Amino acid sequence: MRVKPSCAACLLSRAVKEIERATQDPRLRMEAVRQVLELLAREFSGDKTPAELGTMRDRLIKEVTGNPDPYREVKAFSNSKAFSILPILKEELDSLDEEEAFVRACYYSVGGNRLDFDLPMHEPRAENLLEELRRTRMSVDESRELMRILKGKDVLFLADNAGEIVIDRLLVERIHELCDRLTVATRGGPILNDATLEDAKRAGLGEYAELVTTGVDAFGVPLNECSEEFLRVFKRCEVIVAKGMANYESLSEYRLGKPVAHLMFVKCWPIGEDVGAPKDTGVVVVRGAKGP
Repeated sequence: MRVKPSCAACLLSRAVKEIERATQDPRLRMEAVRQVLELLAREFSGDKTPAELGTMRDRLIKEVTGNPDPYREVKAFSNSKAFSILPILKEELDSLDEEEAFVRACYYSVGGNRLDFDLPMHEPRAENLLEELRRTRMSVDESRELMRILKGKDVLFLADNAGEIVIDRLLVERIHELCDRLTVATRGGPILNDATLEDAKRAGLGEYAELVTTGVDAFGVPLNECSEEFLRVFKRCEVIVAKGMANYESLSEYRLGKPVAHLMFVKCWPIGEDVGAPKDTGVVVVRGAKGP
């Protein structure tokens, strides 16, 4: 998905908030904002994705402020809150039959994608995470179709945010039961509040899947930058399950020749318009799947 004019405001607004998290030095803050403005003036164009521009912005902020992980505390808080409600969700799913448990795991996984911070007109209530998950309204739900295409396949699960990745454990466990082989991939380094390999390990996902990273501190899946290890998995897999908006922004640009399921909470109208769903709703959308 390419950038829309309104993406510029989001990119800049999020930059300012990230800079405020990254440093308390007013001179560094001013310099970082100035350089972000120069970057956007130079690079913002209709042939780029929001994920590409967001990656450029965040790498610049980390370099200028000298802070390699401005969202470290936010990620730790999100993981802690998610772990605190995980037993409640697990007990609920364990009481359901296989299909309903899978559908409910998708629902909570999409709800977990609400844990995305410093976006305009979106502020998750992580302190009341259970309530936040359960008030998620789905506008597109193809989770039963996803369950069908996972059976016996080599599956790549692309994670998104910290905290969310803990909730994803419920879905990863059920995908593991359905598929032949499962790999979970995280970002290759800190970028906003996205999950890294350490978060995946803490969430216990290694119990159900091979764990890898994309090899880069970038949003989405920039194939021109990803590690050889990740590219081998990406090419080998038969189905991709992609969490979040950045993975949608990048993967929707590729002709992959395999089914891709996008699970996300729609936090802005450009994404909603592209995927065909209202803002502030959840979606499970399967692209490229053939019928039974």
